[in-house]
Amino acid sequence: HKVNMKARFEQMAKAREEEEQRRIEEQKLLRMQFEQREIDAALQKKSEEEEEEEGSIMNGSTTEDEEQTRSGAPWFKKPLKNTSVVDSE
Repeated sequence: HKVNMKARFEQMAKAREEEEQRRIEEQKLLRMQFEQREIDAALQKKSEEEEEEEGSIMNGSTTEDEEQTRSGAPWFKKPLKNTSVVDSE
C-alpha cells in the first residue's frame, strides 16, 4: 500500500513537471509571437514614415528570419544602404 502511494506521488510529480514544461514552452511561444507583432508594428510605422522601399525589406520575410530575431537583430536583414545618404543630407 505504501509503495503504491509513493508510485502515485511520483507519477503526480512527473505529470506536474510536464505540465509546467508545457506552460513554459507555451509562454515562450506567445512571447515570441508578441515580439514579432511588436516588430511588425514598428516596421509598419517606420515604412509609413519613410514611404519608400526601405520599409519593404522585412515585409514578407518575417518567418525565415527567426534566427535573426532571436539573436536580437530583428530590424534589418541587410544593413541599410541609405545611412550615408542621410548623413550627407
